[in-house]
Amino acid sequence: MHRNHTITFAVLVALAATSCDVGTNTPIIIIPPSVSAGYSHACAIDVDGTARCWGSNRYGELGIGSTDTLPHATPVKVGGLPKVALISAGQNRTCALSVSGAAFCWGRNSFGALGAGDTVTHTSPTAVSGGQTFTSISTGWNHTCARSGTGLAYCWGYGVYGQLGNGTNVSSSTPQQVSGSLTFTSISPGETHTCGTADGAAYCWGYNAHGAIGSGNPTDTKLDPTLISGGHDIAVVRAGFRYSCGVGFGTSSATYCWGMNLYGTLGASTPQTCLGFSDDMFPCSVTPVEVQGIPALSYVAVGTHHSCGIGGDGLAYCWGTNLAGELGRGTPSSAVQPAGPVSGSLAYSLISVGDRTTCGITVNGAIYCWGSNATGAIGDGTTTDAPAPTRVIFPPQ
Repeated sequence: MHRNHTITFAVLVALAATSCDVGTNTPIIIIPPSVSAGYSHACAIDVDGTARCWGSNRYGELGIGSTDTLPHATPVKVGGLPKVALISAGQNRTCALSVSGAAFCWGRNSFGALGAGDTVTHTSPTAVSGGQTFTSISTGWNHTCARSGTGLAYCWGYGVYGQLGNGTNVSSSTPQQVSGSLTFTSISPGETHTCGTADGAAYCWGYNAHGAIGSGNPTDTKLDPTLISGGHDIAVVRAGFRYSCGVGFGTSSATYCWGMNLYGTLGASTPQTCLGFSDDMFPCSVTPVEVQGIPALSYVAVGTHHSCGIGGDGLAYCWGTNLAGELGRGTPSSAVQPAGPVSGSLAYSLISVGDRTTCGITVNGAIYCWGSNATGAIGDGTTTDAPAPTRVIFPPQ
C-alpha cells in the first residue's frame, strides 16, 4: 500500500500549481518558470505568459504559421495563443496549456499526436479536440498525454503498442481516457510507452521489449496502467526512449531507472539483456535499479539517451551519452558517462531533457541550454554546440 506524500517544491514547480475559478469551475493554472527541450527545438514561457520557441521548424513546431529548414537560433514568439502556463516540446511538435487549462498543439501530426481530430501538420497552435481543460500536458515521440483537474489521465496519438493506456492498441487523433480509476499526480509519454504516478507509486504501460514498463518481464506489453516492480514509493516519473526514471519522496530518497541501458541511461550497470528489435540484444533492466553516484534528487528528466535531475543543493546532475555535450560537463565524450554534476555550479529549479540537448531554469529565472546546436536549439544566437550551460537569449531583445 502506497502512502500520500508531500511533494517537494521543485516537483510542484514542474507540475504547476492550480486554483479554481469558483464561478466557472475551470482550473486556473498559476504560471511557473517553464522550459522544455524537444527533439531538435526548445520552448519556454515568459513571465507574462508569452510562449516562445527556438531551433528546428521543419514541421512547424515553432508555431509561427509556416515551415522552413533554417535554424532559428533565438526564441521566436508562438502566434495565436492566449496567455500560457505550461509548454511541452516533443519530437517535431509542441503542446501548451493556457492559464485556464485549454490545450493547444502544433507541428508534426503523425498518428494524430496533436489531438486535433486529424493527421495533418498544423504550423500554428490548434485546439485539442473535446474542449476539455487540463492541469498538465506532455508530448512524447508520437503521442501526447494530459491530466485533468480531478487526476484523470488522457492520451492521444500513436497507440499501436497500447501506449494510450485505454485498453486497446489503436491510434487516436482525439483524447482517450486512460483505463482504470487511478488518480494521477503526473503523467509522461515516452517513445512507445507511457508512465504516471498515482498514490505515491509509478505505473507504466505500452511497449516493453526493453523493460521500459518495469514489470519484471521484458516481453510483457501492457495496454493499461501496470504497477512497476519493487514496491518503490515514487513522487514523479518520466518516460523516455525505451526507458523510464522516477524519484522517491524526501531528502534521502533514491532515484530509480528501468528499461534499455544501451548508452548508460539507467545510471547503473545492468548485466541483464533484453530482446529488442530484429533479434538484437540490448543491455537493460526489467525492474527499477538505483542510479549511482548522485545525491537524492528532487526532480528527474529523461530523453533519448541521457537523463538529468536536480539535487537538494539545486545542482543539476546528468548521465548517459555525451557526444554533443548534452551532459553539460564542458567537454563532449564518446564514452558512456556515469552520473555527475553539470558544470558551472548553477542552482536550478527545473530541468528538461531532449534528444541531444538539455535545458534548465535557474532559481533566479535564467534559462540555460547545452548540447547539440545544429538547429539552433541552444537559443544563444549561434549553431555551435555548447558542452556547458549557455544562456538562452530569452526573452529576445
